[in-house]
Amino acid sequence: MWSFAFFCLSLSVTGMDAAFTVTVSGPLKAKENEGIDLKCSYTADFGATPRIEWKFRDSKGFHVFIYFDSKITAEYEQRITVYNGGLRFRKVTRADTGDYYCEVSGNGGYGENTIKLEVSVPPSKPVSKIPSLIAVGSNSLLTCFDSEGSPPSIYKWYKDNTPLPEDPTTLPSFKNITYKMNVFNGNLEFPSVSKLDSGSYFCEASNDEGEPQRDDGEDSHNPDLKDSLSTDAQNVMGKISNTQIMEKQYINMLTAVFLCLSLSVSGLHAAFTVTVSPAVKVKENEEWKFKDLKGSQTLIYYDNKPTAQYTGRLTRYDGGLRFSKVTRADTGDYDCEVSGNGGYGENTIKLTVLVPPSKPVSRIPQSVTTGSNVRLTCFDVDGSPPSTYRWYKDNTPLPEDPTKFPSFKNLTYKMNVFNGNLEFPSVSKLDTAKYFCEASNGEGTPQRSDTVLMEVRDLNVGGIVAGVIVGLLAVALLLFGLWYANKKGYLPKVPEKKQKQQAVYTQSRSDDVDADEEFRQKSSFVV
Repeated sequence: MWSFAFFCLSLSVTGMDAAFTVTVSGPLKAKENEGIDLKCSYTADFGATPRIEWKFRDSKGFHVFIYFDSKITAEYEQRITVYNGGLRFRKVTRADTGDYYCEVSGNGGYGENTIKLEVSVPPSKPVSKIPSLIAVGSNSLLTCFDSEGSPPSIYKWYKDNTPLPEDPTTLPSFKNITYKMNVFNGNLEFPSVSKLDSGSYFCEASNDEGEPQRDDGEDSHNPDLKDSLSTDAQNVMGKISNTQIMEKQYINMLTAVFLCLSLSVSGLHAAFTVTVSPAVKVKENEEWKFKDLKGSQTLIYYDNKPTAQYTGRLTRYDGGLRFSKVTRADTGDYDCEVSGNGGYGENTIKLTVLVPPSKPVSRIPQSVTTGSNVRLTCFDVDGSPPSTYRWYKDNTPLPEDPTKFPSFKNLTYKMNVFNGNLEFPSVSKLDTAKYFCEASNGEGTPQRSDTVLMEVRDLNVGGIVAGVIVGLLAVALLLFGLWYANKKGYLPKVPEKKQKQQAVYTQSRSDDVDADEEFRQKSSFVV
């Protein structure tokens, strides 16, 4: 009896210090506008009703609650459902690409795990920028950009319908060409352009999602190469089409000879001689692109006007762009690209939109067991740049590293000031106190969470032993009562089953057998 009681006791004690494990699916990949399940399972050590929370962190570093306080947040309530601790998206978009945190707590334990989700989007038709008129020996940059593809597209360039290798030095047929191709950002650069580089160019964007996309033939230009752009009159040999004339509206002053000649041979692709005026003024072509922290790029200003997404939000002025209002989603890199007169230049502006922190949401258990692993969390959903965190114990700020301060040498916590976690690997009675956290990012006033008392209690071994003994005595008393009641006849007796009788009928042989030994039935019977 006592050995059995000790065995039950050992099970109860070890169960209090068991591993708290959270298991998730992933990494996951889904197509845009498709549904997907994010699965999260956990061990039974968290108890019958653990607390489950879901957070989302995009590539910009912004955190958002998805499931909190046993309900879906307002932003996601029409898009997801919760099942068995997991999330089910009805449809995902490219904005859902990022990290999803499943956090489970209960029974004095805490665990979390991360699912990385990538939403794939086929590439769109890329926008290319190819100069029509360039000078021999100048630096020329051809650009190609796909704003939709996820993951970001890689690019390939074609010259006269022939694909160009990424490294021309590896193929003998391209050894006389000295371009540089970047397949990741779509740039094709000629450090010193020559007559051999004349041709019809177009680019192709692909990301293994859907069909590769090419820019329109109208955007594929056949560059005219000039020997120089000096003030002296020069003769130019080349090809010209009506499309190229329309794109050469940036040339303001031309002689009447050039105008008449270009109109008369439009579309004939014939060789001709053009005399330009002594002073040619070239209008610069300016473009702006935006790259957010996820790596997605968007055209802001193109073809001398803001794109549809930014119309009404920004205006163009000499030297740049002016936003009427910015939001945290505008944080990222802005590329200004200027081309003209056969040259190209670009530069980048890094913009950080500042947002003060909001009141952080903290999770602090009110009762924990001595020796268990405990994690306190703190999270600010609004701050930009992301907030850093500080924890307070009984209104005293806790240092990030307690080993550096004599007054905190007996505390063995681990603090992460970037994600707001305060972890006690093995909590003790000394950790009993009132805790709150503070979020700050240098913008506005630091914000504090609510104060919660965390009480550390010893494991009640005496209560567990007493409970086991009482349980065993109750079982023994029940068995004894059943035995005594059965002995005294208080329990109903089970009726004995009577053995079935078998009837065998035997007829007299003398009555049933004739003289010729033939059997005949004399009477009928039923057994």
